[in-house]
Amino acid sequence: MRWVEMIQVRPRMQDRDDALRTLEQMAKELRPISSLHGVLVWTQTDDFGDLAVILQWDNDRQPVKTREGYLLAETMHAFGALSHTIWNEKQSK
Repeated sequence: MRWVEMIQVRPRMQDRDDALRTLEQMAKELRPISSLHGVLVWTQTDDFGDLAVILQWDNDRQPVKTREGYLLAETMHAFGALSHTIWNEKQSK
């Protein structure tokens, strides 16, 4: 089953560069985990400057917030308001 875990943070503007560097470094460290098929770092293009990391999972477990996601969320929460969500892939009929 394919599913994603998204951690999104709205960093304070003065902390945005540090937050992005931290997020990119943590994302690199997660890549070797089995069943984790991708780690994407995104930046929002509007004035808010939100950052997000998307963990792409492919396994048979129930989609839930993972240890890895909680670690990212805990670290990124220091930079601003945070959202940590799980998304299931919608299968077309």
